[in-house]
Amino acid sequence: MKKTIFALAILLFLAACKYEDGPLISLRSKHNRLDGTWKFKEVLVDEIDSTSAYQQQFTYISIVSGEDLWNAYMVDAQIEFHSDSNYTQAKGWFNKNKTLLHISFLSIFTWSFGFIGGYNEDWEVLKLSNNNLWFKTNYNNRTYLFKLHRIGKY
Repeated sequence: MKKTIFALAILLFLAACKYEDGPLISLRSKHNRLDGTWKFKEVLVDEIDSTSAYQQQFTYISIVSGEDLWNAYMVDAQIEFHSDSNYTQAKGWFNKNKTLLHISFLSIFTWSFGFIGGYNEDWEVLKLSNNNLWFKTNYNNRTYLFKLHRIGKY
């Protein structure tokens, strides 16, 4: 009986991981882990390192997320991509199992910031830990992998 309970506990523990790269389990909600100020740590476009271009274009990314935001505006996240002189805003909604974040840019001029994609994007969340946010998306037959590192908390 103890072996069965132990095996069941391990299966439940492994099933708790929604993201390809973890974490396996977290005591903090996805909203709390998403909330904060982020910088590009690594950017790969079709497996080619494009990190320095994104780091030069965007000084930081701020994300506000939480139940209060959902209750007030029916969105899971408000996102701002900051450059030296300007910023662009987006809003996001998680899918049912919280593995995909649908992003809608509030400006149709996102291309002027050097960012990828168009007005709407789907970010497949690969990792969402206290200090790391990894996601990938596809646009115009290109694959973009973004690894962000938290530099601050709201």
